Amino acid sequence: MIDQSVAFARASAGNAFVFTKAGLTTGAGAEAGAIPEHFRLRDEATRRRDPRTFCIFAEATEASGEHGRVYEPRFSSASIDEMDDAYDLRFRYFVDRDELVDRLIDFVESYVIPLSR
Repeated sequence: MIDQSVAFARASAGNAFVFTKAGLTTGAGAEAGAIPEHFRLRDEATRRRDPRTFCIFAEATEASGEHGRVYEPRFSSASIDEMDDAYDLRFRYFVDRDELVDRLIDFVESYVIPLSR
């Protein structure tokens, strides 16, 4: 499975990792981590791709905080949570399908398309 995921990532201009509580399995973190490792995202000097062309989308619940909207992740995974620090990957949260679609479109239009030209 990991080889297949890396092959799909290589063929793509950008990569979105979408995690939901229902879809999180033990191997998901290892499989997701293999992709940034393949692109050498830990080392700025030898990176094969701009880390902004990768994004983690995580299902969350929404709450109101003193600064507006606050997202609380619906799952916890140490290996996935580490991906922002280890590989400079951004997290985006969503509460429903419509918000996920909007955030995916924004990611592609803001980063993937401009950086892949």
